[in-house]
Amino acid sequence: NQGVSWFVERGIVADARLRHARARALAGQGRLDDVIVGLTPYCEQHPGDRDAARLLSSLLMGKATARLSDQKVKPEELQDLIDRALKVNPQEPRVDLIRARLSRDRGKYEDAVAALDRAREHLPEFEDGKRMLCDNLRDLGYQRMLAKNDDGAAAAWQRYLSLTDDDASLEAVRLQLGAIWRRAEQKGVDAVQAKDLVEAERQFRRCLTIDPRQHWASWHLVK
Repeated sequence: NQGVSWFVERGIVADARLRHARARALAGQGRLDDVIVGLTPYCEQHPGDRDAARLLSSLLMGKATARLSDQKVKPEELQDLIDRALKVNPQEPRVDLIRARLSRDRGKYEDAVAALDRAREHLPEFEDGKRMLCDNLRDLGYQRMLAKNDDGAAAAWQRYLSLTDDDASLEAVRLQLGAIWRRAEQKGVDAVQAKDLVEAERQFRRCLTIDPRQHWASWHLVK
């Protein structure tokens, strides 16, 4: 603080290293808002200082991430933090975590899954990323099922089963996949009777994709 004051008293812009040191000290004290307030005008005046920009965007996203679990936080507030972070650092990786939350709130589970895939690629250490991804894959499956998109629902649920540790919902999802399997089998049988062998093969291969261990579909293909 004394170093920054020395520059200010002489009408000189404080050395960037001093500003960074003070910002990190304030961040270490948990005074994120003070850091953001101090760094924002500096980054606007010095767009070429990428270290300062990355620090500011990280703090803005840290503030947003801390509020992800608070359902009272309005989407507009989270979107504002995203916009401010991207303004100074378009490569900020945690933006996608917040985008995923906003997409989920709007029922856009497919967008949420895409955002979380990008986020997990850059932030593999973020522990809640996998849980968030599983929740959105599960709900995406139900959303697609209601839209009568069996292929899409099966794809989402199969990926969900490969990632989840939530035993509570496993059985429900497996039951839904079983229903899709039976519908695909019946469509294949109907296609055979209609002499549409291309469609029949497609449906039986769908069965194998859903459950490779179920050899009944292989038997249909051989026939």
